[in-house]
Amino acid sequence: MESSNSRMRGSATTLTDTKIAIPAIAAIGYFADQSKTLVLVASFVAGFAVLGLQFGALLAGAIVTEKIFSWPGIGRLTIDAISARDYYVVQGCILAIGLTYVAVNFLTDLLYSAVNPRIGQ
Repeated sequence: MESSNSRMRGSATTLTDTKIAIPAIAAIGYFADQSKTLVLVASFVAGFAVLGLQFGALLAGAIVTEKIFSWPGIGRLTIDAISARDYYVVQGCILAIGLTYVAVNFLTDLLYSAVNPRIGQ
């Protein structure tokens, strides 16, 4: 899991390398402050991708964490329902977790288009 995170961070750094990007943007005619802003905005897109994808890992980890520490939550409810063979509760929990994951990914895509309008085209 950590290797994929570092790979995503590495690609974001490569795309927005300040040693290359800022002089290139300055050559187009932007001032230094504007070029730093453009590089920062471009790096936000990769950061949103990492945050959106890590939310799924957070949901998966919540099931284990809630069971180990006896915290109440949807993860513990899911495990208890599986143990009791309560299939309707299991289906409801999985549906809720899945819809939450889809909603977060959708919001991540909306943030993409807000930060970088070229993505939404």
